[in-house]
Amino acid sequence: MKKFSTKILDEAIKKEDDECENIRIQRLQRLNKIFEILAHELIFKNAYIFGSITKPGKYKMNSDVDIAFSGLDDKFFFKTAVFISREL
Repeated sequence: MKKFSTKILDEAIKKEDDECENIRIQRLQRLNKIFEILAHELIFKNAYIFGSITKPGKYKMNSDVDIAFSGLDDKFFFKTAVFISREL
């Protein structure tokens, strides 16, 4: 059986992985700014980011962003979610 090169595929995968990692880092930086803005608008104790966005190499183009808040009044949940979605 003849072997074939996967060089082009490997390069394409590497390029996409690098792009995803850059987006991951940019989104984390943007989330920090968003949390600063929210801290002036709403009362909450802490904001937690978890999931694939916190793990280098795991965040992909179709990944979501997992966020949890402690101390955020339930009545502000949707307002907060919409704000984050728009700003991110």
